[in-house]
Amino acid sequence: MAVSNVRILGRKYTIKPVQNTDFYGRCHNKDAFIELLTDQDEFGLKDTLLHEIMHAILHQQGATHEYELEESFVRPLATGIMTVLQDNPKLAQFLMEKIK
Repeated sequence: MAVSNVRILGRKYTIKPVQNTDFYGRCHNKDAFIELLTDQDEFGLKDTLLHEIMHAILHQQGATHEYELEESFVRPLATGIMTVLQDNPKLAQFLMEKIK
C-alpha cells in the first residue's frame, strides 16, 4: 500500500494492513492507527481508508456518536466523496492544489 500513515487534525495515524479479518477497516483512535483489510479491490481499499479517516475526524472533533448512528452517515459520505473524486479528476486536482 502506498500510504503508511496519515495526519488527521494534527495527529499522526499509522495505517496497518491486515489480512484474513471479518472487517474491511477499523479506526483505533486511542492508539492512533487504522487497520485496513488488504484483500479488497483498489476502490474498496481507498473507500475504506477514507471511511476510517472520517471516523478519526469525528473523534478528533469530539463529535463521536453511537456506532450505528455514526456508520449511518460515514458509510454513504465516504463512498459518495470517493465516487465524486474518482469521476471528477479535475475537481480532485483543484482541491489538492496548495492554498496560497
